[in-house]
Amino acid sequence: MNIAVVCWQELNYLKQMARIRYKDGFPVPRGYEGITLFPFGIYIRLRWRHNKVLINHEKIHWQQQKECLCIFFYILYGAMYLINLVKYRNHSDAYRNIPFEREANRHECNMSYLAKRPKFNWIRWKIV
Repeated sequence: MNIAVVCWQELNYLKQMARIRYKDGFPVPRGYEGITLFPFGIYIRLRWRHNKVLINHEKIHWQQQKECLCIFFYILYGAMYLINLVKYRNHSDAYRNIPFEREANRHECNMSYLAKRPKFNWIRWKIV
């Protein structure tokens, strides 16, 4: 088999599977339990490593970031946060009402959600 084909298959595999790393400190911001940084992985604080709901929440973000080709996720996320910040005038409400977060929060307890999740499902969660 051609080495380029093998490398391409390996790259596709890594993009599909979120690598979950458990650690305290960077890159997980203070005040948060986890963060998803596609294509590098999902980072969860050590004390939350057995929390399946949090891990599922971050896996939903992994799918969102893949769909948006990563960079567009961050652009949209930031723009929606700023719009919400102007609207709500506080960080907590602005953050919770980002459509990406609304989808992840709504479905984080449903462990089979990712298997049947429609692509770009976050679009239906409008900025309110």
